[in-house]
Amino acid sequence: MKRKSIIAVLLLGIAGLLTSCGSDDETILVKSITLSQVTATIEVGESAKLTVKVIPSDAEIPAVTWTSSNEAVAKVTSKGVVSGVAEGTASINATAKDGSGVTASCLVTVTAATRGTTGGHDWVQIGGVKWATMNVGATTVAGSDKTSYGDFFTWGETTPRYSSMVLTEKYNTTDATFTWKSSWANISYTSPSDFTGTKLDAVHDAATANWGSRWRTPTKEEFMALVEACTGSSANDQAVKTVIYEKVTEPGIYWLQKVQTGEPAYTGVGGILFVSKANTARRVFFPLSGEIGAWYDNGDRCGYYLSSSRNTSNTNEVYVLFLFGEVSPARTEYYTGGFSVRPVLD
Repeated sequence: MKRKSIIAVLLLGIAGLLTSCGSDDETILVKSITLSQVTATIEVGESAKLTVKVIPSDAEIPAVTWTSSNEAVAKVTSKGVVSGVAEGTASINATAKDGSGVTASCLVTVTAATRGTTGGHDWVQIGGVKWATMNVGATTVAGSDKTSYGDFFTWGETTPRYSSMVLTEKYNTTDATFTWKSSWANISYTSPSDFTGTKLDAVHDAATANWGSRWRTPTKEEFMALVEACTGSSANDQAVKTVIYEKVTEPGIYWLQKVQTGEPAYTGVGGILFVSKANTARRVFFPLSGEIGAWYDNGDRCGYYLSSSRNTSNTNEVYVLFLFGEVSPARTEYYTGGFSVRPVLD
């Protein structure tokens, strides 16, 4: 009997040991989640990626489920990529999948887009205005006068009076020869447009006619807003900074020479670079494309950009954005000249 009792005791002890070992096999739950950001701001159409840090690091199920409190404003993928849908705010939440109930949130603010593409044309928002990155008739932002200058229009007309223009390089400037339409001579721009309004309408707007109904020629006030957004002042005759070797990192207005290494995206033509005070990543480049009077003049030295505003004090004049060693957003010129057009977006 004693032998049987000893065996029974041993068996009970082994069973106890086995039970004790089994009690260590518990699920390790998530204790906390930390997101890479607790607040974030993105634009409509932009995306940002959030990452998570799970504690403890050896949690059995470290994965999270991503959700948005308002998918009409911001959506989030299963990998934490947040996309802006519309202006507003949304809470982006990461919740542990292990049932622990642990969660973390990032408050995302979605703002209006400051850059985009409409009708095949890129734009950048500066000073509350969406500016096209190229001139009407141009195919590049910079690189070559032949591709970046675009066409030249007199105020109130939607097609150039020449059927072809051939730019030719000259010392320190550019010249051009024209094939004029019909019986127009090379002094055709001395003949006025038949449009007598004080502001361009859609029928007489070269930007609208060539790019579609959402595009138009800027007003004098919008040129002034562009200059003020970069310098803090909308006054005429503001000096510009010259860039050759350095990269532009501060807001302002800069004269980029034809050959310069500071801003390689804008080489090949002389031009003026506008850099926003609100965000230096918002910038727009205007080639010094010259003008057409009795002949083509001032290519690579000056820029004359047509506005939609006539000078009501002298109806023979319209307002232009004048670019040279200084910038004047409200200079007047005779409206019969041929000028570049840089559209804005409604």
